[in-house]
Amino acid sequence: MTSGGETIAYALFQDAGRVTNWGNAVGADTQPATGTGDAQSFTVFGRVLAQATPAPEPIPIPSR
Repeated sequence: MTSGGETIAYALFQDAGRVTNWGNAVGADTQPATGTGDAQSFTVFGRVLAQATPAPEPIPIPSR
């Protein structure tokens, strides 16, 4: 995930134990499905490891 020049590293997984990676290797770490044009639901689990995070964007406060 990137905002400006800052990046937060993360990983996506197919299972709650965070063992099976979500990737782009067909037949290895992707979900088999047929594109029909209908909405499809997939559960995704994520992990963000400890790291120096980017500074948050300042929130403008309207003047009164």
